[in-house]
Amino acid sequence: RDINAVVNNTNISSNPSNATGKKMASASTVSFQFRSQLDVLLQTLKVTNPHYIKCVKPNRLKQPGIFDKAMVLEQLKYSGALEEVRI
Repeated sequence: RDINAVVNNTNISSNPSNATGKKMASASTVSFQFRSQLDVLLQTLKVTNPHYIKCVKPNRLKQPGIFDKAMVLEQLKYSGALEEVRI
């Protein structure tokens, strides 16, 4: 699903129940909205197979046909791409 659809489809209740089942008074705080949206996002991510594209600059000169191995390795290391592949 599209991330905008996830954000726009959040069902935030104006009077949610607390742990005892009692209605809470108007809990539409920013913190409550954030937690609700985060829950929806996490549920969506659990049922999807996300994939990512990482852009890597091949050289500092920005010229075609030049590949600086050390620079590319540094970018992969510091972007976390090597850890993602390891997992």
